[in-house]
Amino acid sequence: MNRKIGLDFIRAGAITLVLVAHFDKGLDFIGIYGVELFFALSGFLIGGILCRRLATCERWTFVEVKCFWFRRWWRTLPNYYLFLAVSVPFYYYIGGLPTIHGALPFLAFCQDLFSVRSTFYGVSWSLCVEEWFYFLFPLCILIFASLGCSKRAAFICTTLLFLVFPPVIREFMFANNDPATIRMMTIPRLDAIFYGVATSFLFARHRFAHSLNLTLLLIASIGLVALFTFEKRCYQIHSLVPFYRLAFVVLPICFSLSLPFFASIDQLPAWCAFLTQSIANLSLWSYSIYLSHIPILFVTYAAFGGMRAFPINNLLSKVAGLVLCLVISSCIYRCYEAKLMVLRPKER
Repeated sequence: MNRKIGLDFIRAGAITLVLVAHFDKGLDFIGIYGVELFFALSGFLIGGILCRRLATCERWTFVEVKCFWFRRWWRTLPNYYLFLAVSVPFYYYIGGLPTIHGALPFLAFCQDLFSVRSTFYGVSWSLCVEEWFYFLFPLCILIFASLGCSKRAAFICTTLLFLVFPPVIREFMFANNDPATIRMMTIPRLDAIFYGVATSFLFARHRFAHSLNLTLLLIASIGLVALFTFEKRCYQIHSLVPFYRLAFVVLPICFSLSLPFFASIDQLPAWCAFLTQSIANLSLWSYSIYLSHIPILFVTYAAFGGMRAFPINNLLSKVAGLVLCLVISSCIYRCYEAKLMVLRPKER
């Protein structure tokens, strides 16, 4: 499979932001940027798949929807359930293991639909947003198509639904919820992935010129810098609701607008071409890294024990945890993910 080094770079950058956020509590605020970048990239890639199928199929039928679901589930579910199983002994060890009744929603990605009730398997919240988007978006297109809409009209109607419904739900949530927890709720965040899908459709239909890609990247960069500055201001006045209300829209839009530029990059410049394989590897391992890094870091910290009271040992424990995370994730990819990907249904 031909890989786009530009998109590999984005995926590697997203997981790096997540790791940095969990490496140092003082940098925890960076984590939102990493996850939102993952959402934008996921939507951009999924949008490309949907665009190709809608353009080539005669009618959008349940067979098309089912094929799309199976391909996505075959890619995402094996690792999800693997680390769900790993989380049981881990949370038994550190505390916080839910009851059987509390754990059941995790089997169907229902744990965070309209609330965040458990710290168990905490990283799964972002997967819930992605899986429900994968499930609902093509299904909504099918529903509108079955009502007599053309493929184009069905897509437009679905677009309007995903543009309007999640933000309206969020506004109700802001009244009674911590904005930091709203970002981890599933239904109020479905539009986070949509912006990547919309950008992918526009990119596929019009094939932006390089100058336009650069312009979009510049606009996205200015928007991100402005939002980051606004976040610092909101922290100073101890009022984060305005930041989150803006960030839930601005972050996915800005990250999505930057993706056509990176999607056009097939190879790195000669002066840094030696980084190509490292970036590709980090991109390939990113899913396993995202799911595994929390338990690996905590187990490593426990192994260091009281030695972590000294700053140098604390730093060493974190570095050791990250190295161990990379080694284990690479093994999981080679021995588990890659072997399952061979069996993945082909794109129609």
